[in-house]
Amino acid sequence: VEVLLRELQDVVLMEHRKLRFKVRELQELRRSRLVRDRDLVDMTTALARDIERQWKLPIKVAPLVPGRFSTLIRADLAGEIYYMLREALVNAARHARATTASVSLGIDAAAIWIVVADDGGGFPFFGRYDLSHLSRLGLGPRVLSKRVTALGGTLTIDSSPSGAHLDIRIPVVPTSKVDHAS
Repeated sequence: VEVLLRELQDVVLMEHRKLRFKVRELQELRRSRLVRDRDLVDMTTALARDIERQWKLPIKVAPLVPGRFSTLIRADLAGEIYYMLREALVNAARHARATTASVSLGIDAAAIWIVVADDGGGFPFFGRYDLSHLSRLGLGPRVLSKRVTALGGTLTIDSSPSGAHLDIRIPVVPTSKVDHAS
């Protein structure tokens, strides 16, 4: 029992260090004011690998094509995207008990779109619901819905006994309107 307790303490300590590193990394990202879409892809891939290790959930990350790694977005928006992706993927592992998941990202001058799909048991409700229906009925991932709403985005969920499909669209503020002052 003592050996298991020490091993558990070591795991908790290692995860705590990794979390502090990720928080520091996100703080630095936010201070930079703007990030390239390539940074968003790298951040998403790293997040997927972390969740794969922690939750034993294989995740396929589809590459971001539009923008060709030249589109700039606000760093705080990139941080919000990170937290939304984390929430969606952890929910798939924890609540839906998915065995696989996928993430697709896209970006252009007007919007960032995120698609997260899994092969779990879906939500406690089945069918297609948009953000207004989810809100009105009190359904769906509340934290994720609140983040999407705060960013002026849209969320559509398709849920069935064979999995869930989340489609998120977040408007992008043109870089010309972003405060470049440090």
